[in-house]
Amino acid sequence: MAEGRPDSRISYFIPQLVNTGSHPYGAGSDALFAPYNFSSRGPLPGLATTPIVLMSGGSPEIAAPEQPWQPYDPQGFMAFRLAMVTFSCTVLLSLWELVRLLGGRRAARFAVLLGVGTPFIFADLWFTWPKLLAASFVLIGAIFLFERKPLRSGLSVGVGYLMHPSALIGLAALVPLALWPLKGANWRRPRLLPAALLVLGAGVFLLFWRLVNGDHYLQESFFEYVYMAYPNAHPPLGDWLWFRANSLADTYVPLYLPVFQGDDISINAFGGGSPGVVHFFFQYWTSFPFAFAIVFLPMLLSSLWKAFRHWTWPVTAAILIPAAAFTVYWGASRSGMLREGMQTWVMAVLAVVALQQSAAGFPWLRSKLCRAILSLRGLEVLALAVGATVGTRGLSVVRGGFALVDMTAIATVVFFSLAIVALVWFETGRLGRVTGRDSGP
Repeated sequence: MAEGRPDSRISYFIPQLVNTGSHPYGAGSDALFAPYNFSSRGPLPGLATTPIVLMSGGSPEIAAPEQPWQPYDPQGFMAFRLAMVTFSCTVLLSLWELVRLLGGRRAARFAVLLGVGTPFIFADLWFTWPKLLAASFVLIGAIFLFERKPLRSGLSVGVGYLMHPSALIGLAALVPLALWPLKGANWRRPRLLPAALLVLGAGVFLLFWRLVNGDHYLQESFFEYVYMAYPNAHPPLGDWLWFRANSLADTYVPLYLPVFQGDDISINAFGGGSPGVVHFFFQYWTSFPFAFAIVFLPMLLSSLWKAFRHWTWPVTAAILIPAAAFTVYWGASRSGMLREGMQTWVMAVLAVVALQQSAAGFPWLRSKLCRAILSLRGLEVLALAVGATVGTRGLSVVRGGFALVDMTAIATVVFFSLAIVALVWFETGRLGRVTGRDSGP
């Protein structure tokens, strides 16, 4: 795990606390969550997975899950991971509903097809932190906002906050859209009441979590990221600017991360270095050009540009403002920003592309070349899944006491990656034959 990050298992600590009857601020619990504590993350993913872990026969103890991997472990960690992946997949349902509201069912179907071929989504699912789950509730908040229910929108973001604090980053898009809606925006007269209700709804959950944790509350460190230029907490302005320039390049310039940042701790194994193949495949999780599939990049950029020209304010609010805000905010690592808190932003990009294609009459679906490119993204999902492993171990990826399990896992990954290729190819063909045209926002 790069940087020794505990994020993938923080939610698992809650089933451990429940199973052992431990206090969230007891001595063992403090050591478990260090350098954070119980209040640093939302409790809902851990609480939701606890019944699944315990009903599966798992009996987790107060200890970091450092055991060798097993398909059926007595601690219930695999049951936890499966539950977390399933919960986070709801982001595709939220994407469907958001795009259906704005552009109709055909646009929604196309958005989901884009989603199932997006390598970034799989990388985030496999890491089993709840950031996509938090993003799911932010998308629901966007739906409520577009339905002119700003208080419910804020409450939805607040629920997302109790999944993971990264949900609050979604306010960088929702607040501007509350002040100046998709249509009929009056720049001289921002709509203050909807924006205030939105912030109030989210603030209710922030206040609730603050009061529940009392003196133990420990989230102030997240506000320090805006001042940081890792590893410096309060660097000179020149270093602050240089860090963010590099972070921008890591995020938006293909191959910049592995070529120029190969020695950075953020993309190397904890306590040592990682080979170049690991650095290369890291981009699918952290960098814009690879996150959506590098083969898809020209089409993606073209669609975003056309959407910006046609819907300048909505694209500015949903895409440009959050990207700029997160660039200013994020100073805690330099490995590309997407994984750090831009999960909602990734889904917004998919929504914009789907709506642009819908409004244009789905020109990609009339081209076999474009459909082939969309389909081949499934092979990049396969490359993400096995590339780093094969690149570091060669063909000896099946070894040890779980040869049958390893072979089954590899066969499953290959099968479902090819299934994505086939699904996108046939479904885009079917979708392209449907008559009619959706309008988008």
